[in-house]
Amino acid sequence: SSSSSSESETESESESESDDNRTQKTRRTNKKVSYKEHSDHTDSDDLVQVDWTAYEADTETGETVERIFEHRVGKKGATGLATTPYQVEDNGDPNDGNCEEEDKEMQFLVKWKGWSHLHNTWETEESLKEVNAKGIKKVENYLKKEEEIRIWRQTTATPEDMDYYDCQEEMALQLR
Repeated sequence: SSSSSSESETESESESESDDNRTQKTRRTNKKVSYKEHSDHTDSDDLVQVDWTAYEADTETGETVERIFEHRVGKKGATGLATTPYQVEDNGDPNDGNCEEEDKEMQFLVKWKGWSHLHNTWETEESLKEVNAKGIKKVENYLKKEEEIRIWRQTTATPEDMDYYDCQEEMALQLR
């Protein structure tokens, strides 16, 4: 009987060892990781100041100019929604007909951000300001580019260069 009791002690020792191993493994895998900062203190550097009045004013502004495609000297007032392709098709072009030079103004074909080309309109710098449009700087950039091209044509461009440029512009126009 003493041999059987020493066997059971050995068994119980090995069981308790395996229990210890199992417990250790369990302890390792159940360790919880906390990513919480130890301090509840927030530095002023951590805070972001939001000027809500500027945000609200920004959302109330008009549409955004995505691109200026071309320009024309058109009738004064022949701008805005009446110049969209579908309005021109339905109601006629407000720019049609002859008028005196003093009744003309520089107009730009505007592609509006977030709108398809069906909604392109002819606008003046003044009409863009009236509708509080964003991106008016694109008109200035367009005019600068046009001036650079004019100077290039008059000074350094060869006839082949001009033909190539005109061909590229025509292809871009057809892709619109």
